[in-house]
Amino acid sequence: MQQTDLAMRFDAADFEHHYERQPFLLGHSLHQHPLFRFESLASLAERLPLKHIEFNAADGPATPYQEYRPGRDYSGVEALECIAECCTWLELKHIEQIPEYNALLEELLDELRPQIERRTPGMYQRRASLFVSSPQSAVPYHIDPQHNFLLQIRGEKTFTAFDHADRELLPEAVLERFYRENRCKLELAPRFAARGERIALHPGDAMHLPINTPHFVENGDDVSISLSITYATPWARRREQVYAINGRLRSLGLAPTPFGVAAWRDGGKLAALHALRWLGGR
Repeated sequence: MQQTDLAMRFDAADFEHHYERQPFLLGHSLHQHPLFRFESLASLAERLPLKHIEFNAADGPATPYQEYRPGRDYSGVEALECIAECCTWLELKHIEQIPEYNALLEELLDELRPQIERRTPGMYQRRASLFVSSPQSAVPYHIDPQHNFLLQIRGEKTFTAFDHADRELLPEAVLERFYRENRCKLELAPRFAARGERIALHPGDAMHLPINTPHFVENGDDVSISLSITYATPWARRREQVYAINGRLRSLGLAPTPFGVAAWRDGGKLAALHALRWLGGR
């Protein structure tokens, strides 16, 4: 592990080999940072718009998402106070709108950027969210559309991650629907459950999951606090657009070539999309 004075710690060769190919672990020092003490999180929750505070049920690791809304209006502070008993997980979204958290996000991504730019240049839309989860709670099986690094701050959690290139588990048609229908829910068929790799995260651990890596998360016996940092790139945007186009083509009875198989086909689809948008805007 490369040791530096920076908040993130990683081996450059390991990063280059695994980034956007396979999950891999890094290290960080944010579990000692005052911005992630419970009293700081309470202050953060008070400063965030209510629309950026989300409660979610913690039913089971392979069940679809079910958004949870308490029987009465809870503030973010109240949710934090009861998180140890209420068996849920709380997401504080877009914390980059709070200046001190945005400064930290910029610092973290600037540390990672030289490695990231080797494969996916043009980083934009830097975002950060905090997840505060009850003991023994679970985040259901799902995939994410963004480049992502997750930093474990407090408590322990275990990811069960599956191969994002396994097209028996994650068919092209499912990916197309995911992008066409704006993050549709997914379910893990029992016959595929044994294919997952269990990855334990402790305070000071960080992990990168490639885009669209199927996974679910199980918390340990303590309250868990995790920081998710995400960003977009032109590569990810092209990927998203091609999958959405392919979904449209499949709905017309065609069998489109998957993204990344033939660059010229991907380019032709995107050119056609841009031409249609241009004509529609005239």
